[in-house]
Amino acid sequence: MPIPESCHYVPPPLDSRFFLFCRKTGSALLGSGKKAKSAKDEDIRRPWEQEMNRTERFRRVALLMASFLRNLAYLRAFKDVHARIPMDWTRDFWITQGGNCTDIAVLEWCKLFADRADKHHWSRIVADLDAFKPSLLARLGMEEAAYSDYVTSVRRYRDKFVAHLDSDNVMDIPMLDIAERAVFFYHQHLTTQEVSDPLQVFRPLPSSSAELTLYFEHHCRAAAHTYNEVLPPLRTI
Repeated sequence: MPIPESCHYVPPPLDSRFFLFCRKTGSALLGSGKKAKSAKDEDIRRPWEQEMNRTERFRRVALLMASFLRNLAYLRAFKDVHARIPMDWTRDFWITQGGNCTDIAVLEWCKLFADRADKHHWSRIVADLDAFKPSLLARLGMEEAAYSDYVTSVRRYRDKFVAHLDSDNVMDIPMLDIAERAVFFYHQHLTTQEVSDPLQVFRPLPSSSAELTLYFEHHCRAAAHTYNEVLPPLRTI
């Protein structure tokens, strides 16, 4: 059964710049299988070694935001149907899928908010650093100490159980409600304060707060629709 038309997020048409971006990104991910030459051996860098301009970096930030929100949407849909997962040989698939969505969402969020060395962290993107942090805290309704503790908890989960597997005996999986609100604020800041033409820079990704909300809701509904089609109904006694 197809997804109802009302649930669809319809992005703007793709242009040639998007395919060029995909081609460059694919080349960077796949590689050539050969060891890159040093700067002494060649003056021209490979495409994936070129320094990005500010516009290209904005787009990368938007890609991370979209990835975070998709995985968060799938995770929430998974939680809603967790009780319906059958106790049979397919159970590991569903549990693994839900866990993977959690881990990817945490990884993407840390690039934006927890790892200050990352090129996509807000402190390396926004122009007015002094204004951004207070505005973020005001939007979240948090004091700086509480926000810092939250960031530390998300980063600790990433470091101890996702990026690595250390010796902690207890896994504290962070709640992602605060993370979600932070991403929406960051996106709104980019589209209203940093980027002069969001539609041109971000297409086919969401280029406004309204579009980002629709994008997130679309993936929530798509995931819920898929689960409802596949999983058996909840049994009642």
